[in-house]
Amino acid sequence: MTTLTAKNPESWATPAADVFESETSYLLQVDLPGVGKEDCQLNFDDGVLELEATGAHRFRRRFTVDAPLEPDAITANLKDGVLNI
Repeated sequence: MTTLTAKNPESWATPAADVFESETSYLLQVDLPGVGKEDCQLNFDDGVLELEATGAHRFRRRFTVDAPLEPDAITANLKDGVLNI
């Protein structure tokens, strides 16, 4: 089983997130109320997926992935305040 762990540095708000796993993929659902897609930034480097978003609040959350992940396969969609990664 693969483990995702989350860390939140500094004093940014930590958005609520749900993690779902299938045999072939992961789905992260992150609550980002008041945030537009132009205000979201995702970075994946060295096994860490980092999300930063600004809107009514400043959000930051990091997820450590302990399984191989293809960075080019990462997609994101923000709808109704929920970011699906």
